[in-house]
Amino acid sequence: MDESNLRRHIRKLVDCGLVRRKDSATGKRFPLKSGGVVVDAFGIDLRPLFQAAEHLQGMATKIREEEQLRRNLRSEAFALRRRVLDLEKPVDASTQSFLNGLTNLLRRKSTTVTQIAAARDRLLDLLKAPCPARPDHATSKTCVLPADNTKPVVQDLVKTDSSGVLPRKDDTETGDLPASDGRFTRQVESQTLRKKRTQLRKAKDSPCVTYADLLRRNPHAASFLPDAEPSDAGLLEALYGLGVSLGIRNAPYTAILRRLGLHRLVDIFDQMITRVETISNPQRYFEVAIVQSMPLGYP
Repeated sequence: MDESNLRRHIRKLVDCGLVRRKDSATGKRFPLKSGGVVVDAFGIDLRPLFQAAEHLQGMATKIREEEQLRRNLRSEAFALRRRVLDLEKPVDASTQSFLNGLTNLLRRKSTTVTQIAAARDRLLDLLKAPCPARPDHATSKTCVLPADNTKPVVQDLVKTDSSGVLPRKDDTETGDLPASDGRFTRQVESQTLRKKRTQLRKAKDSPCVTYADLLRRNPHAASFLPDAEPSDAGLLEALYGLGVSLGIRNAPYTAILRRLGLHRLVDIFDQMITRVETISNPQRYFEVAIVQSMPLGYP
């Protein structure tokens, strides 16, 4: 530290009352002795700092407890916000504005514990509010649960007329025929897409750590992920939502999972959640963390 910075910091400590200056006539610092014993000195007196040590320790403890409470409330608010967004129920303009600005509110260092608690309580009220009934559509989907433990099957329910005959698209007033030739075309999955899905499935699997162990090891990020092991599409959707909550909008999660693996990626997200206050640029922080974890660089 150069001399100008040292003087500036000493001046701040003097203004705070933690140290005192006792300057000599020439401005030099030297001790005053009597019989070979130092009885006084010119320079910087640290006695106010030692006298206020107990009070400063109490302030430091209070600040640490408040920071821990802030982190806990912030993590809870992020998890509640995700649950509210998953409901996909219509909200008014005020509530939509509140949800859109909640991420910036929680990441802002100047946000008080009282403001975070108020945001948490409002999210709880939104979750308790009844979901309004949606209007009936011509085509809807229902989930049919089979008797065994296989995956549920989603079936399309199309309204029929009184005669029980399904309506045809070409039965219109204009009499126009459809553009297709009426034959069913089977969509063949490309080899590239099939290869990517296989690589993504391998990235999710780990011989030593299960998905449940992953959630227990990363409690902060676990609140944003499904409780049960999701499908490939569900996993990518959850990772994208978690990234958006942290301020990450452009990230190739499919490529990252192939190169890095799910467990390391979730570890990075969990670390970012615990350090959300100190990260000024989440996008840059995430990219640097990925580059450091990949020997071949960011994909």
